[in-house]
Amino acid sequence: MDTSIVITHMMLEAAELGLGTTWVGGFSHQKARELFGIPDYLVPVAMLPIGYPADDVEPHSWHFKRFDIEHSVFYNSFDGITEGEVH
Repeated sequence: MDTSIVITHMMLEAAELGLGTTWVGGFSHQKARELFGIPDYLVPVAMLPIGYPADDVEPHSWHFKRFDIEHSVFYNSFDGITEGEVH
C-alpha cells in the first residue's frame, strides 16, 4: 500500500513538471533484480518510466472502455456472483 501511495505522488509530481508516466506492474521480478542490481531482500513492486510524451500521443482504445457499474459495485451482498464473473 505504501508503494502505491509513493508512486501515485511521483506520477502527480511528474505531471506537474510536464512529464508523462505510466505504472508498470506486470514484469519479471527476477529479471528486474538482475538488470537493476536489486538485492534479494527487496521486492520490486512496480516500475515507473518517466519521460516527455510525444505531441501526437493518443490513449489506447481500451483506456475509455469501462464495465457497467453493476459489474463491479455491489450493495450489501455478493449473492448471485460466481467466481468467473468478477475481473
